[in-house]
Amino acid sequence: MSRRRLISILLGCLLAATLAALSAARLLLQRPSHSPDRPDRSSYHAGPEGSQALYQWLGVSGYQTQRWRDSYQVLEEEMGPALLIVIGLSPSGEVPLRKEEVRSLHEWLRQGGRLLLLSEHPAIPFDGRPLEVISPDRSTGPAPGPDGIEVTPSQPTHLTHSIHQLITSPDATRLSLSRPRLQSSPRPEQKGLMGDEAATPFLAAPVIHVEDDAGALLADFQAGEGRVVLLTDASLFSNQGLPKGDNLRLAQRLIEELTRVPEGSESKRPLPILFDEYHHGYRSERNNLLAYFQGTPTLWILLQGLLLGTALVFVAGKRFARPRPRRSPDRHSPLEFLSSVARLRQAAEARDLAIESIYPRFRQSLCHRLGCSVQTPNEELLSRLAAHHVPIPPRILQLLILEAELVLNGQPIDDRRLLRLVQQLRITARAFAPLRSSRGRRPASSPFPDGEVKKRID
Repeated sequence: MSRRRLISILLGCLLAATLAALSAARLLLQRPSHSPDRPDRSSYHAGPEGSQALYQWLGVSGYQTQRWRDSYQVLEEEMGPALLIVIGLSPSGEVPLRKEEVRSLHEWLRQGGRLLLLSEHPAIPFDGRPLEVISPDRSTGPAPGPDGIEVTPSQPTHLTHSIHQLITSPDATRLSLSRPRLQSSPRPEQKGLMGDEAATPFLAAPVIHVEDDAGALLADFQAGEGRVVLLTDASLFSNQGLPKGDNLRLAQRLIEELTRVPEGSESKRPLPILFDEYHHGYRSERNNLLAYFQGTPTLWILLQGLLLGTALVFVAGKRFARPRPRRSPDRHSPLEFLSSVARLRQAAEARDLAIESIYPRFRQSLCHRLGCSVQTPNEELLSRLAAHHVPIPPRILQLLILEAELVLNGQPIDDRRLLRLVQQLRITARAFAPLRSSRGRRPASSPFPDGEVKKRID
């Protein structure tokens, strides 16, 4: 085996091993798109667990939607009253909540903000402590159907009107709400996540729209001038769960209710809708383009393309084999025959052959124009030419014929004189063409300048 072939084989093996290593690194470093423990509820995700369908449906329906990629700390400064939709936010999320974010979120809600929280284990603490959720006992509850567990509204409210059943997932939890305890002040020794003692309850006037024996599934609270709606099933409005049962109708009722313009507001448009993407890992501190492609194999595709491009640049113009013979020109072309004849005549210095191939045609056209035979002597040709109107003086034509015949009889001639003689023969032959054409055409001018005619006569 030659050295070049061995280098080619080793380079191919190295390239294949590098591509395999990049693919393995992507599988190891990038979290899976459909993880049962931590499903991706982002509006960028088009899989069954994502909420891209809800985001696009709201945009098509005419709502002003945008993805929120900043911390809750700037929510109060940059946004007025709006609806913040948080889906799948749990204590083990991509970006955990901080105390400053919780304070800013509470202050924004007190000033008229609205929150729609969908999570089995909500990470936002209210009333100084996290929400108490209960996982229902599936052994004693209703058996799940092919699409999920059917839950009916507990009472007819403005949100559950004409809603017969909701299809929830088996992972859905329930809120443990005790109205007397919720309205009472907490114990002095109890401290919340924010670090200070909770003096007054943050959530008030709860309205339970959907509940069963285990607890509440959908609850509505008043928070200062704002509202908080809690739904303990993040998959209810997912891409897979939205078309099931009356889930889409419930989503439409919730969006219409929570985006309603407050009383006394001059604007007639519904409130803007914000989808929390900051806590899914799409943060504005990073490049927005990179954040958009997060969770996709785009980065790995670019790395593999860069590696392939580098390999192509390295091997470009290099041949790892024996040299190939130079391509021979085509010998079947008519121009090849002419070029070969021209080279032979040039090598043999046979300049009279060029006149031999041109002068007979010139004489034939001249005799045809004058109405005589090709064998006519030159004196008779000149006498006939004097009786016809041609743009060439007879003296010049006589000298041209004489010079061509002398070359044919063996008189030596150089390349410069040969080229000039051939040009004059061709130009003179074209000078007879207007005389043979139809009427109305102007006769051709003399092919010889006045100085040349005078020189030839002299």
